[in-house]
Amino acid sequence: MSLKSPAGSETQGFGSMSQSSSFNNDMGSPIEIGMTAEELEAARQEWQAELNQVEEEIQTLRQVLTSKSRRAHELKRKLGVTAWNEFTTDMGQGIKNVRESTA
Repeated sequence: MSLKSPAGSETQGFGSMSQSSSFNNDMGSPIEIGMTAEELEAARQEWQAELNQVEEEIQTLRQVLTSKSRRAHELKRKLGVTAWNEFTTDMGQGIKNVRESTA
């Protein structure tokens, strides 16, 4: 399996030394030993930008989940579904499943 490192040279696989003098850091990303400080800094900036984007996406997903959870709670309240109601239904179903099991 051939991979491109931030320096642009090819390395072989994750976690192994190759003939191009590359190694993998703790996260498994190939880093060239011969990378210049500028190349390494450019790679780090790229990784930081990607990390920032992923963290923004995670925050957006959390906001959407929170909004949908509130909406579900509101709908349950309007329908008269309470925590006790749900617990009672779940327990009843669990007991029914145990009784019907052939174990």
